[in-house]
Amino acid sequence: MKRAFPLSLAAAALLAALAGRGEGTGAAIVLYVRLPRTAGCLAAGACLAVAGAVIQTVLANPLASPSVIGVNAGAGAAVALCCALAPMAVGLTPIAAFG
Repeated sequence: MKRAFPLSLAAAALLAALAGRGEGTGAAIVLYVRLPRTAGCLAAGACLAVAGAVIQTVLANPLASPSVIGVNAGAGAAVALCCALAPMAVGLTPIAAFG
């Protein structure tokens, strides 16, 4: 049985898909899987860069990091507490770390 993936896509087909003129499975993968994932990664990276710049500006320290104000320790403590109180609720771990 031959697997359908990985799918190779020519540069012309990629550009056609990004321009909205693409057809087929390759264009659907580019538009509905790859493009949203890439946009999300770019947005997350931009948010991390802004957060780092804000921390460095507020603390007036060009070497400041999240560990300076206790963000890492707080997230670790929340995850440890979540794992201790609800060990089977694996989906709550990222939410606890964010909180």
